Amino acid sequence: MPHQHRIRFALKTASAHLGVNILVAAAVAALIFWVWYPFPYHQLMGSLDLMWLIIAVDVVCGPVLTLVLADPRKRRAVLLRDLSWVVLIQLAALVYGIHTVAVVRPVVVVFEQDRFNVVSALEVQQEELASAPAGLQSLSWSGPKRIALREAQDLKERDTTLDLSLQGIEPSMRPSRWLPDNEATHTAIRAKMQPLGKLLARYPNDADLQVAVAASGLPENRLYYLPLTSWKNKDWTVLLDEDTQFRGFVPLDAFF
Repeated sequence: MPHQHRIRFALKTASAHLGVNILVAAAVAALIFWVWYPFPYHQLMGSLDLMWLIIAVDVVCGPVLTLVLADPRKRRAVLLRDLSWVVLIQLAALVYGIHTVAVVRPVVVVFEQDRFNVVSALEVQQEELASAPAGLQSLSWSGPKRIALREAQDLKERDTTLDLSLQGIEPSMRPSRWLPDNEATHTAIRAKMQPLGKLLARYPNDADLQVAVAASGLPENRLYYLPLTSWKNKDWTVLLDEDTQFRGFVPLDAFF
């Protein structure tokens, strides 16, 4: 009987722990996938594998440890101490995982020459943030912002831009070059965006493309496309309307 009582107590405690873990995991997943990494940015950035591993370990291992440690014969203070250690270890792992995901979250989407480039918080040259326009001097915590870039102002700045680009620091990573999204940039985008028919001819049987076109709410002859890239992934395409607004995303290589 004492043994059965212990098992019932441990199962009840572990079940409650599991329920709380599932709620916390759901809240974290909502923050990541709806706020920091809305579609398709979690696939573009490719930085969530560690987070999934930590969540899985937290959800499973915490209740398992509780199942082992929970014993009604322990003094209340001892039981609370044991379970507190389990929770603290879980929280430490979860905070580490969230921090890892947060520092590489996408913060801006920038039109550069012939593509849209997604820049992560880690890539931004933070020392230049004070030189950014008002409204862009802090990095977004509510998903990536679409912004514009200003041209180099003189020969010296063009030379600096070239030198930094050779080091892997593109203009899109430099807040001193950022501008709010504007009509001048939209004009440049219109000059580069390609008619959707060209993409359809390249991928006539791609199901993802067909779904994205249907979901855009526009006929094919009013849609355009450009490559959508990040440091991790060059194989995505953004669909645009005549006003250069995003109307869909497809996991296809648009460089052809």
